[in-house]
Amino acid sequence: MPRVTVTAYDPEWPLRFAAERDRIEAALRDSGFALHHIGSASVTGLAAKPVVDMLLESETLAIVDARGAARVALGYEASGAFVIEGRRDFRLTDAHSVRRFQRHAFERGSDRAARHHAFRDYLRTHRKVAEADAVLKLALAAHHRDDMAAQGRVHPPSSAVGTRLVSCAARYPRPRKPSMSVSNEYSAICHHGSCSLR
Repeated sequence: MPRVTVTAYDPEWPLRFAAERDRIEAALRDSGFALHHIGSASVTGLAAKPVVDMLLESETLAIVDARGAARVALGYEASGAFVIEGRRDFRLTDAHSVRRFQRHAFERGSDRAARHHAFRDYLRTHRKVAEADAVLKLALAAHHRDDMAAQGRVHPPSSAVGTRLVSCAARYPRPRKPSMSVSNEYSAICHHGSCSLR
């Protein structure tokens, strides 16, 4: 089981995203894809796992599936939907088998793609929430260092908590609706203004 590692924000992360985006776009030229930096590592100053997460939006997943040869040439390994319906997951590891990049491919305009945008944009513009998120993430990494699955159950954007956090971004920038109950371990992260996860 991979060890959960959370580090202080690294200003190299957005630079790595930009370089990898350019590399992918050159290989997938004229495919109509859009690539976005997402996840905690895309939020300036936020502690995160040292993995650059990318959202790849395509008109259809069939177009993504048809670019298998280009994916292999770029060094990415496919993980299929990886427990999320409507996704194609791709990972790039270094020579030491450490994951460095992860691409989450969804159809353009899908609820899952909108969820990733909303999570990132909300944390970028709500500093206190981002700081609380960092504290929680570091504590989870220490407590569940060898259990990534346990960490994921209580941390956004993939968890039930993520659904509620994204719902706090109801008008920022896309309306979201809460659909799952909040975890006690994250009950106060968004307790400010009109947004409360208590």
